[in-house]
Amino acid sequence: MDHRVSSNFPKCLIPCVKPTVHRLIGKKIEMEIIKSLIESYFNVVRKNFIDMVPKTIMYFLVNHVRDAMQNELVAELYRDAEMQTLMKEADDVAERRKTCVEMKDLLTTALDIVNEVRDFNTFK
Repeated sequence: MDHRVSSNFPKCLIPCVKPTVHRLIGKKIEMEIIKSLIESYFNVVRKNFIDMVPKTIMYFLVNHVRDAMQNELVAELYRDAEMQTLMKEADDVAERRKTCVEMKDLLTTALDIVNEVRDFNTFK
């Protein structure tokens, strides 16, 4: 587009036409900048949607599978037939518990003996 004022215009109209042409060019540039900004914005929004869709699908799939699996595992865990097996004390834990009870009894007996000796010595 040629931005020069044609020589066919009368000389008195040339000052009026030049600012209008410059204003039109400025408005066109502003319009192109705004158009570019809007296109960039929509490209960013489109990219966000493209990224969010698989994430959202995976979120719902994972949560659904997690809930279903948890329900299934809890149902398996609380079956009456398995309850006695699950509640049974492990052999090594039972042995440690028995050893600890014996040690407690021995220490209680030792404490009683120490207290008797102390009491005996205080009465002399």
